[in-house]
Amino acid sequence: MKNSQKYHPLYYRWNNMLARCYCQGCPSYKDYGARGVTVDKCWRGFPEGFNVFVADMGELPSANMTIERVDNDGPYSPNNCIWADRRTQALNRRRTIWITVGEVTLCATDWARQLGVSSTTLKSRAKTIGSYEEAVESFTWWPLGKRIHLRPYVNARWITVDGETLTSAAWRRRLGVSPGGLYKRASVYGTLEAAIRSFTNKPLRKVKMPKRKIAA
Repeated sequence: MKNSQKYHPLYYRWNNMLARCYCQGCPSYKDYGARGVTVDKCWRGFPEGFNVFVADMGELPSANMTIERVDNDGPYSPNNCIWADRRTQALNRRRTIWITVGEVTLCATDWARQLGVSSTTLKSRAKTIGSYEEAVESFTWWPLGKRIHLRPYVNARWITVDGETLTSAAWRRRLGVSPGGLYKRASVYGTLEAAIRSFTNKPLRKVKMPKRKIAA
């Protein structure tokens, strides 16, 4: 009876699950057992644990399904395991990069597919601009194949005032002041943000600079 159970369709999936968690010679042990991932006590041991595993998980929906932990840091247990296809399992890996732009959250691979670019292109742009979120949004003003001088964007000083974010150069153009004029006012008001807000009430020429004390 014991030997016949080893021909059960779920036997090797059950056995491999245990190997990943408890056999240090298993190639996948570093990603499971070494991380503290365990198998629920009720699923351990043959044939008792195997029979409980089969009863809890049910029949395999299709041959390409694998056992998947809902909580990637949790154990293999009745409350944390489902049958999932390879794609679902891949998306649940620790190294999967999730990107939220607006109200849409997708993995990096799906964003790349939606934008019509390769994952490598998206990764490269994220490295250039600073984040995956900004990289996704950049395709609206930087279409693939268009050459843009990025230095003003990447090395710029970004300033947020009342929910609006612009580079310091863009703020100066809007206010009609020189770099020296903006930084001079910032020395009076304490920060660049406060200096920019101050332009709504006082033109640059009306700002009174603090008097310097002359040592006797």
